[in-house]
Amino acid sequence: MENEKSKQYQIDIGPLSRHFVGNENCGDHAHQLQSKLQEIEILLLELLGLDEHYQILIYNKTPDMQRNIFSLLSIASDTRAAFLDSGSRSNAAILSARKFLEVEVIASSRESAYSYVPSCEWIPYNVSFIHLTSTNEMQGNRLTKFPKVALPLLCDASADLFSALLPLNEFSITYANGGNEVLPEDLMLLIVKKTYLHKSGLDSLRNKNLVHHKNHYAGVSFMSLFVFHHHLSALSKNGGILGQAAVVEKRAQILYREIERNTRFYTVVNPKDRTPLSLRFYVSQSADRYRFVLALDQQNSHIVEWSEHGDFLVSTIRSSDEEILRLVEIMQRFELESSKPGNDVR
Repeated sequence: MENEKSKQYQIDIGPLSRHFVGNENCGDHAHQLQSKLQEIEILLLELLGLDEHYQILIYNKTPDMQRNIFSLLSIASDTRAAFLDSGSRSNAAILSARKFLEVEVIASSRESAYSYVPSCEWIPYNVSFIHLTSTNEMQGNRLTKFPKVALPLLCDASADLFSALLPLNEFSITYANGGNEVLPEDLMLLIVKKTYLHKSGLDSLRNKNLVHHKNHYAGVSFMSLFVFHHHLSALSKNGGILGQAAVVEKRAQILYREIERNTRFYTVVNPKDRTPLSLRFYVSQSADRYRFVLALDQQNSHIVEWSEHGDFLVSTIRSSDEEILRLVEIMQRFELESSKPGNDVR
């Protein structure tokens, strides 16, 4: 006999996320869920500067999706798409897409360790859409010039949707995987231009609800929605995306000025492609790497990440103004100490 308490059912919760699958014991919270989703939709439209011509959807990231929007869209396997390879995020999208469609990498900066963002100077005639990544925070770069083409643009804005002023009106689909400072880890956000829903070559987008894997869908987490709403509300009260963008820009300028002035550090990212969200830099002398790590540890500075490749990374959005200024002081002191006789390694 079927266990009534575990019986699944659907709740209509409006255009934000049309289906919610849960257990009957959460039925008392259905109205609360609907209200919270409506509040989230209003906040998103306001913060992102969108109107009724866009549809916002929130999905729970299930194991079968594996951070993969292409499985969510159920794209036909013979679909061919163009990809711009500009960093770790874009490369991850390329690897994921190859499981579901034919991928054409139209430009890549891999050979330079993604020190710049390549331009879309060549686009194959037989592709259905172009995939872009607005920011690759691990490489410290961002896309500043988006292609003006008739083809639909699919943009991964996971890194900077809530901290940069993106031209969302130029994208047919904008998506963000959770795990940033605003969107919880287990959620995925899609922003779809409604005109694209009706003329898209992607079968799944002909349905205004996109695609819904009912058999594998575990249900939207109440806690995740409340956390998401809380973060959006805080962002709205603190100047919105414009205010957040100004804050990280200020921090990035302070740090970049020091890196460019300091003889002990340098950066390889093309100035026009630098993202203010994260800064990637190196020590001028490879023998100084461990000395700099030790200096950071001695001064209790924990905002700098160090990779095995020798580069250092600082997230401006996860650091405070005081922490950035403190890092600048450490770098200045490191330069001074390194210039003393016996410490300069050539």
